[in-house]
Amino acid sequence: MRLHTHKPPTVPSPQPARALGAWAIALALLATAAGNARAVPPPVAREAQALSPAPNGPEVVLQDTVRPYQPVTWLLTARAGDRLLLRLADAGQVLTLRLEAPGGQPVLDGAVPGPDGLVWWLASSGTHRLVIGVAADAARRGQTARFEIGLRLQRQPAAPATR
Repeated sequence: MRLHTHKPPTVPSPQPARALGAWAIALALLATAAGNARAVPPPVAREAQALSPAPNGPEVVLQDTVRPYQPVTWLLTARAGDRLLLRLADAGQVLTLRLEAPGGQPVLDGAVPGPDGLVWWLASSGTHRLVIGVAADAARRGQTARFEIGLRLQRQPAAPATR
């Protein structure tokens, strides 16, 4: 005699589907991480160049090109009380200027000289750093900018020593 037992129909368990979903998420995260690993590294920094305009001499005019995240930097030795005249021309108007005091403290940051230029009295003696870079929004768009900068250093004659 055979007993017939009735087995209920088998319903697939939801656990394998969940496991498959977890694997798909893990795989997507790994693919994203692998994609980020191929990100482009920042460009190599350009070396700062020494600039030596003669005090009370003619305007020094320089031309160059700035790329995103790769500013052009000049080192300028001056005295406290010197007056620096800067003129910056870039057709796209996407460049900014930064001037750092000898200790590295920024005295101008993000300045955009107008058509008549910019005049700045230097408060300390030593080597100042002048940096021209592409503004943040333009850098994110990958803009490159050709520019011309004019610069003069004016110095008052030393006062005669008094007795």
